[in-house]
Amino acid sequence: METNEKPRGRGRPATGTTPKRYFRMDDDSYEEVKKAAHLSDETVSDYIRRVISRHAKNTIKKNNGE
Repeated sequence: METNEKPRGRGRPATGTTPKRYFRMDDDSYEEVKKAAHLSDETVSDYIRRVISRHAKNTIKKNNGE
């Protein structure tokens, strides 16, 4: 190991390549999202990513891309 490299920490190595983002959501809304994700046969994360991305694209398009 070169001297400028940090030694690896203990535990399982990171598996994801997408940075984590955090936000707060009340319990009732989260339960609705979980139910909608289940009905869409998606994970909660995949469902949230898809819905937010679609909404953002529609908002940008509606506002002429500004």
